[in-house]
Amino acid sequence: MAEDKEDPQEGKPPRPDLPPSDVTERWEQWLEASGQLGTKGASPKKDPKPVFWWFSQWWTDRRLEREERARRRREEHVAAHSQTWLQALEEWRLARSERARIRREEKAAARLAALEARERANAAITSRIAGTREAVRRTLLFGTPARLMEILRSSRLAILAVVLLMAISGLAGALLMRARHRRYLTGTMVAVNGVVIRRDEFYDELVERYGQATLKQLVDRELRAQFIRAHGAEATKEQVEQRYRLEAKSPEFHAVLADVGVTEWGYRGSLKRVLGEINLLCQGVEVTDDEVRAFYRRNVDPRNMRALFYTPPRVRLAVVASPSESQIRGALAALQAGQPFGAVAARYSIHDSAVHGGLLEPYYIGRSFTNMVTGLDSVARQLDEGEQAGPVRIGNVWWIVRCLERKPAVTRSYDDVKDTARIFARLAKGIAKNKLRLDREFVEFQRKANIQTFATR
Repeated sequence: MAEDKEDPQEGKPPRPDLPPSDVTERWEQWLEASGQLGTKGASPKKDPKPVFWWFSQWWTDRRLEREERARRRREEHVAAHSQTWLQALEEWRLARSERARIRREEKAAARLAALEARERANAAITSRIAGTREAVRRTLLFGTPARLMEILRSSRLAILAVVLLMAISGLAGALLMRARHRRYLTGTMVAVNGVVIRRDEFYDELVERYGQATLKQLVDRELRAQFIRAHGAEATKEQVEQRYRLEAKSPEFHAVLADVGVTEWGYRGSLKRVLGEINLLCQGVEVTDDEVRAFYRRNVDPRNMRALFYTPPRVRLAVVASPSESQIRGALAALQAGQPFGAVAARYSIHDSAVHGGLLEPYYIGRSFTNMVTGLDSVARQLDEGEQAGPVRIGNVWWIVRCLERKPAVTRSYDDVKDTARIFARLAKGIAKNKLRLDREFVEFQRKANIQTFATR
């Protein structure tokens, strides 16, 4: 009968949704569920999907998970480095805006000096006219009418000459300044195959491309400064100078300012803004000496990758990397024969540094994600300057590692950094206590601000 016919799909039970982790146990359970294994040890029916098929599926899932974790780590690494570059670009833009503002202030000071000089000339002319009037008065009192008339005529001519000279000088000065300004704006900045690009074209392009963003940045900075003043948290001149003198004691302080293109005056302005923010966040917050020392201990711990007062050893390495043990043995033999490291790296190494003779950028041990991933960080910890390790296998790659330079770790003493540690300890408590409230208040302060725009350039 029709119901006695065997269903071809009846012998193929569905794959369980949640199979056991153990492959053998999962296979036996599946056979028992399908009726192909009556008792343990009995001969099973023909398996449409052998056990290694299930194992390959499990192995593929694990490999995909590992690849996904590696991809996420790469994306996080790229995002961190992108944020660092964006911050550096923003600081460069701020420094450039600061230099432009200084130039504007210098021009304004020059115009003020010229105005003061003109006022002094006007005062001298006024004094001379007053002297002439005094001479006329005396003549009227003590001289003859003829003498009086002569002085009056000469005085009128002198006054008229002075007035005319002032008018001509003023007009000539205005025309000269206008011509000079126009010549400055239309001056040639660069020529491309004889085609001139003028300064005003350059300025117009800057305004069109960066003007709105720069203007918004200046507006936000001024709003923040007013918000800080409204809360009575503005940094005083004495506070700024005290902090500046403390930071200027560092031997590399002025070198760092020169590298980033920031003047001492500009750094003081930035320091005033930073200290104002710290004062605002730390209002109503105090810390004890024990809390300061606890903060110091956390920030000199070598295990803390963000330690403020501990600098790990700094090394510069040269490497040769090869996936083949025979090739890395050949590279080692070439080095032992006296061949230059750079030539050996260029010949044998598959690392990106091969084009630079195997040289890597200097880095701090324990603070380089790339070197920790490759495993070079653990090798570098064991090398002193001039020492070489390898061939050593890390993962699937064979390495020869030479330490070219090693600077020791530096731990700053508590007495040297206790003021800084106190500031940051207060700041940590202040952020936890006040930041959310202050953020809400600043949003309301921005909403009520009266911002008027008078010109686009």
